[in-house]
Amino acid sequence: MMSMNKMLNQARHEVALLTKKNNELKNQIEQLSQIPEFDLSTEHGREQALRKRLENQAKAQLIGGNHE
Repeated sequence: MMSMNKMLNQARHEVALLTKKNNELKNQIEQLSQIPEFDLSTEHGREQALRKRLENQAKAQLIGGNHE
């Protein structure tokens, strides 16, 4: 049976590992959020971005109840 001190130390170690992993994931999220969804330097990328914007506007109108 593990002593209370050993269990506490193990728990602290696990918390430190989880905190480190959490920080790594936050950094990945930060990096990925800076990557543009579409390559606007190409015609295809600009078309994709426009299509997405129009889809989002249409969804917003449906949700808002504006059926013009």
